[in-house]
Amino acid sequence: MKKTLFLFSATLSIFLLSAILPMPLFSEQTNITNSQASKINDYHESEVAPTNSTSSKILTISWTDGINNLFTPSQVFEIIVPHNQSIIAVKRIGGTNHVDFVAIDAENQTKLDQLMLTQKLPALAKINEQTFLPASIYSYQHGYQNHYCMHFKNSKTDGTKKEDAFHQKNISHILKNKSKFLKIANMA
Repeated sequence: MKKTLFLFSATLSIFLLSAILPMPLFSEQTNITNSQASKINDYHESEVAPTNSTSSKILTISWTDGINNLFTPSQVFEIIVPHNQSIIAVKRIGGTNHVDFVAIDAENQTKLDQLMLTQKLPALAKINEQTFLPASIYSYQHGYQNHYCMHFKNSKTDGTKKEDAFHQKNISHILKNKSKFLKIANMA
């Protein structure tokens, strides 16, 4: 009985000691350098793996590819207007063939008012911090106060159910000059 208790105690002691000191006390590996520790840490952590996810991009997708589902009704998102490099927080309020939106508050409404959208302007719809969609915005009052329209590649007007040539021209301009517009988006 004493022998069994001794073996049990010795095994438990070794187990506990190995949990506290996982490497032998007098090993070369007990005094590793900061560089070695960093390499070991980096090997075991996935976030140091190089990725290209930090580079911004403008997607080339059309309305029929599912843009309608990216910006659901009542969703809040940001648009960047290169014309004056403003960032405006907006909310989608509807639209079937394009996005109808309003500013989310008075501050953002003031930014939209300063644009004086009597002409159609190129814009970037922000999907996330690094991904944008080329768009064209315009103020067109049809049923909502301070209501604006945002068109995307191959989107259509509500009235004619056809693509608006000027909106499509703005979108093509963004797509042909992606690097210029990305620079603006990253500075805004």
